Amino acid sequence: MAEYGRKIGRAAAPLLIYLGISYGVLIMMDISGAYPQTSGLTGIDAALATTLTAVFSFPVLWWMWRRDQQQYLYDQGKQRGKCWIFPAAFFSGMLASCAGSFLMQISGITEFFSNRVQEELFSGDILVQILGLGIAVPVVEELLYRGLVYHRLLEFLPKKGALAVAILLFALSHGNMIQIIYALPMACLLHWFYEKAGFLKVPILFHMGANLISVVLQFYL
Repeated sequence: MAEYGRKIGRAAAPLLIYLGISYGVLIMMDISGAYPQTSGLTGIDAALATTLTAVFSFPVLWWMWRRDQQQYLYDQGKQRGKCWIFPAAFFSGMLASCAGSFLMQISGITEFFSNRVQEELFSGDILVQILGLGIAVPVVEELLYRGLVYHRLLEFLPKKGALAVAILLFALSHGNMIQIIYALPMACLLHWFYEKAGFLKVPILFHMGANLISVVLQFYL
């Protein structure tokens, strides 16, 4: 039982660290007064807060991931000779994001639930959105959910169970019902690309493509 609890704690640790850094960033921004009054629905620059959380989380999560890699020798890569998989993943992310947004619109679900989280994220400075939401956040979220949480769940859950929990945690992290519904199939695609490719760069590129096209479309539409 103690060993089982230790493994649960290992799986939860990266998430708790990420959440702790997120709250620390919000407190830091509050103290410094870095809440532009014109940004977002609540006055909080959500894009900047999310970006800073990713930047501050990256060194810790990267260190944890590298240690896990050395211990379990996973993420070695099955398709290293197939360079086409990188642009394929990136453009697949763009297409999946456009398709998901389109389906959400025609389904009418946006009329029943608030999309406040996304509106706040896309109300900040465009450069922060591109560099933060489009590049930094995908790297850190893939390190967190695919690189760390998923593999640590595999220490005490069967593969399908670990996959289901990792997908659910990723979806729930997006904050409201619309984004959760959107994130569920995206998480399935991210895991599919990860399993097929065998290394983390591929879902990172998929995630970047999805986020960057969302930023661009929100800015120009």
